[in-house]
This record gives sequence, structure tokens and C-alpha cells, in this order.
Amino acid sequence: AIGVRGIVHTIDEDNDVVVEFINSDKWCINPDLLTKVDTSKEEIESGSLIVIIDDYEKVKQLQKGHGGWAPKMIEALGHAAVVKRAAGERVVVDVDDNEWVLNKKAVIFVASGEDMLKANIYPSHFMNFTRL
Repeated sequence: AIGVRGIVHTIDEDNDVVVEFINSDKWCINPDLLTKVDTSKEEIESGSLIVIIDDYEKVKQLQKGHGGWAPKMIEALGHAAVVKRAAGERVVVDVDDNEWVLNKKAVIFVASGEDMLKANIYPSHFMNFTRL
């Protein structure tokens, strides 16, 4: 998984870090071998892998003026998705065969489409990415 992005899943009793990589591999790794990536300045665009934040109240509030809130959206919280379209402060994603328009502030950038291609990941592969 050298050069492949992932998300810290847990830290075990020995302080090793369990990382779930974008290719769905999950490894327990010495933290000295990991590089933290600041994704706050990454641009979310079509093809980006994101995770929808898992905070019901926050997402519901953020959705005002950005497509609104639908009760079924609660099922998408915490799920990973590939961005279909991005414009301004909105992104369009599919989660479990439901298309959602989301405020960009309601998602966490994980990897660009280019990062996924480098890791030999295609949009259909991310479906195995664990719900965080």
C-alpha cells in the first residue's frame, strides 16, 4: 500500500494503526511508517472519493440551501462515495442507488480520482469501503 491513501480505522493495544486503504485493503501498521495527509486544501471534484460525515444534526443543518434534507439521507451518513459532479459548494453522489446533492461541508475528502487510478481503483471498487 505504499503511496496509497487510506483512513485510520482504529489504534490497537500496541499503538499500531489499523488503516483502511482506498483499495479496501486493511492493514495494521507501525505509525512511524505512515504520513498524515492534510486534505483540507484538496479540491473536491468529479471522481473524488469522499466520506459523508456521520453527524445527523450537522448534515441536516448544512443541507439548508444545498438540496435540502430528506429522511432517507440518514442511511448515507458515514458512507464513502465517488463524486459524480461538483459545482460551487455542492457535490452530487450516489449512495446505495440514491443520488444526493450535498453541501461540500458535509463531506470529507479522501482521495482524488487520480489517486484512485494510481491505486488501480475504479468507481465500482470503492463500494467495499467500510462505513466509518
